[in-house]
Amino acid sequence: MRKSVRHQTPQQSRNPQQSRNPQQNRSPQQNRSPQQNRSPQQNRSPQQNRSPQRGVQPAPRWRLVRWVAAILLLLGLFALIYSRYLPTREQTLLIATSMRFEVDTDSGVWKAIAPVPISIEALPEHTVPMLIHSEDRRFYIHFGIDPASTLRAIYSGYGGGSTITQQLARTLAGYDRRQTMLRKLREAIYAIKLEFEFSKTELLAMYLNNVWFGSGAYGIENAAITYFGKQASQLTALETAILLQALPNPRRNWRTQPDQSRARATALLARFEESTSVLPEHEKRIAPGSLKRHRIDTVSIVDSMKLRGLPDCGNQYMLVTTIDPKIQIHGESAIRSQIRRFSSRGVRNGALISLGSDGAVKALVPTGNREFSQMDHVFQVARPPASTIKPLIYLLALQQGWRMSDYISGERFVESNWSPKNHDGQYPERITLRAALAFSYNTPAIRLLRSVGHEKMKIAARDLGFFYDPGQPDLSMALGSGKTTLSELAELYLTIESEGQVMTAFTYRGAVKSNWSACGWRLPVSATHQPAASEYRELKEAMKLVVKIGTGKDASYGKQPWPAKTGTSDEYRDAWFIGTAETLTTAIWFGNNGNAMDRVTGGEIGSIAIRQFLRNVNSDSKASSANGVASNR
Repeated sequence: MRKSVRHQTPQQSRNPQQSRNPQQNRSPQQNRSPQQNRSPQQNRSPQQNRSPQRGVQPAPRWRLVRWVAAILLLLGLFALIYSRYLPTREQTLLIATSMRFEVDTDSGVWKAIAPVPISIEALPEHTVPMLIHSEDRRFYIHFGIDPASTLRAIYSGYGGGSTITQQLARTLAGYDRRQTMLRKLREAIYAIKLEFEFSKTELLAMYLNNVWFGSGAYGIENAAITYFGKQASQLTALETAILLQALPNPRRNWRTQPDQSRARATALLARFEESTSVLPEHEKRIAPGSLKRHRIDTVSIVDSMKLRGLPDCGNQYMLVTTIDPKIQIHGESAIRSQIRRFSSRGVRNGALISLGSDGAVKALVPTGNREFSQMDHVFQVARPPASTIKPLIYLLALQQGWRMSDYISGERFVESNWSPKNHDGQYPERITLRAALAFSYNTPAIRLLRSVGHEKMKIAARDLGFFYDPGQPDLSMALGSGKTTLSELAELYLTIESEGQVMTAFTYRGAVKSNWSACGWRLPVSATHQPAASEYRELKEAMKLVVKIGTGKDASYGKQPWPAKTGTSDEYRDAWFIGTAETLTTAIWFGNNGNAMDRVTGGEIGSIAIRQFLRNVNSDSKASSANGVASNR
């Protein structure tokens, strides 16, 4: 018999578990009292429960994230805006390769920094790995700042934490070295900017060539010569470690703390070997050489720059000059060596200025013998230019229709008891203008000046930016009567080289203020050759004969001649040589402060000095090109 089925309501169809006490069947939240069951928002008073915005309030940690993101965004915007005022890539390159001064106008202190660059490829292979192991092990993976190292330094309280790029940033532009948050922020922004603008290899090269190693040695090349009497390319691993261990505190160097320096270097070397491989025994020795560091006469340079005026960049700034330290060293060496060599013949002093193609002063020797004379013989002291004025006469003649192949009389010239002589006693009946200029004959130059007019010569000089006081304007101007300065002659010859574009010498590129912003910069420009400049080209071709067969033949070197001119004033009081080679226009003077020398001519002492100078510059240029070092000439 079928059992009857009773229909159940939904409430009756619950399982046994659900049919328990209703109080027991509630969830924990349902079991709370009405007061307890309220959310925290509901428990607030009406005043507290108000919200400035509708919807669910974010959790506290998300509010923190938002604050951090906002702060980082603001810092990023600040960095983006501020980076526009920091040195550009081109300015940074000029800072890293030029002589510069930390200037304090209040105290009058000028601190010179003259790095002598060397390429990474020329350094021993252990140098870069040891530097990275010692200073910045994450150099190749960070973006200029290393957050992990920075946080560790802050947590430990011992400072440090700066990357190689940050150290480079404050080395190049950081006149302000106060331990402030603003200075560290500037340093970090500049470091990030450097990372975006340069490769890691370029950053390492700039760092090694500019960082301070103590004892006035900036750059590893200067440091190697200062401490070990050898070039950086010859350093052993131990010598390199001795230099690197001083970087955290350069005052604790090989001279001031030899024992401690060696101990720290030995420990660094041991750690380096653990992470790489065991070094040969000869790399763990000190083998000093005999080289002496050339100390540039920065006092004379500073005196000269002050006379010419400085940028208006505040009371404290980094002044970046146009001077190339290597070229400066070669210039000083050339002048001093010839003063010593010709001292028995009355030579007491000398001066040199070498200009780049844009007028930038690459080498400046205001006085080669500061003990004898502290006067500025480049920009300040004016003397008779002698035969160095003759190219101006020949240029004017070319502009009036003469050609360098034309003939002119070289016979004796007599007028009102004035009869100047030719230096070799030769008076050819006819001679080409080209040969007359090469052998610096006086009588053809006088006749040529009479033809073109000395008044027009004064106008031509003015149009070329050549400030020349001829004294009494007459035919003696052809022999260089009157007075001018060495810098004016250099500018005139550079204007001839640039085929009529007036060029002016300048001694500084710009400055970096104490807030690390660039100030008063003048960047390199290339001379643009002027139209219808065939007269300049014809003149330059003729001037090449001076060093090929003429009075400056002792200056000749290499396969190609270059335009130049010699000059010697009356009674051998002044000896001049000016020429353009190796992209440099160089003017040299020797004398005895107006006193006569013993038959010393510009074609003799000037030729020897400029040949020494240009050979050394050319040798450095070839070495730099072979090693991939960019030149700022």
